[in-house]
Amino acid sequence: MAAAQSKTALGRGTPRGPYRNGNETRAHIVEAAAKVFAERGYAGGSLRQIAAEVGVSAASLVQHFGSKEGLLGAVLRHWDAKAPHPSHADQVGIAFFEALPDLLRYHMEHRGLIELILTLRAEATSDTHPAHTYIRDWQRQAVDEYSAKLAEAVAHGDIPPMTAQQINSEVRALLAAMNGMESEWLIDPRLDLLGLFGAHLHVTLARWRDGRIMHG
Repeated sequence: MAAAQSKTALGRGTPRGPYRNGNETRAHIVEAAAKVFAERGYAGGSLRQIAAEVGVSAASLVQHFGSKEGLLGAVLRHWDAKAPHPSHADQVGIAFFEALPDLLRYHMEHRGLIELILTLRAEATSDTHPAHTYIRDWQRQAVDEYSAKLAEAVAHGDIPPMTAQQINSEVRALLAAMNGMESEWLIDPRLDLLGLFGAHLHVTLARWRDGRIMHG
């Protein structure tokens, strides 16, 4: 990296000169790459397009990140660091699911983040895709988290008993509905995403409380 001169920092630890400028350039590149990958996917987004967004050369991108795959890794790390812990995740049992509209509202306010993850999710089905492992783990973590919350709802008596397979099936169906509706909203922002998902969630929660569970 051209800005590896950390010893030039002066004053109260404030980076100056090439070090500061190098860090700023890297940050701009990562943000531009996230935008391009979200709009065009990893395969469709080129280093030339990303470089044009920042106003640098494609060679500069390679100098900072080594390769297009290295840049994607930086984008995914940036995504993880930037996305705050949604408040709904602290809810217990059925309250977690009742608060899901808050998560969708957050996604709507941060369109770029969810656009990136959904674009990569659709593109990274092949195990040769550089984001395949990241997306696979992201999906597994979501299923595990939602399954644990649904199991809590059963344990607390919020809903009738479910088997582990039924919990898994219900959670996967709910996540698929969320992802699908968000994808539709990305295509057409006029869609009433909160209203559409809210209606689906209302039916789902009523079905759970009535014990009308999918057979797993």
